Amino acid sequence: MRVNRLVFYCMGALAGAALAMSMSLPWPVLGIGLLVVTAILAIRGLVKATRTPLAQGTILFFSMSLAMTILFALVGAGVIATWPERWAYEQCQSQAQTVSDRDACTEQLNNDTQSRITDLLRPGR
Repeated sequence: MRVNRLVFYCMGALAGAALAMSMSLPWPVLGIGLLVVTAILAIRGLVKATRTPLAQGTILFFSMSLAMTILFALVGAGVIATWPERWAYEQCQSQAQTVSDRDACTEQLNNDTQSRITDLLRPGR
């Protein structure tokens, strides 16, 4: 596969992953799958770009794509770790009829997420 095509495929997969990660559940699962595809394409692109003399400028692109993939993967891990809380939040938001109901949903999400993170970081307590 040519380096130019790898650039476009990698860019598309990374943009799709970013879009899917920002949507409501269960779309972040697709985003995580696209992150795996992006990582594979970025690694293949790095290998090809180092072997192709005129494609040296794309090494930076593939390196940055790999770095962004790692950052998005950390976000995806957070989404997976707080899946039940986010699901309850989305259900609460869909049933909320007033602004105060929505604020209560947000407050509940913050409290639940904070307690989940505390439980994950300190499992013995």
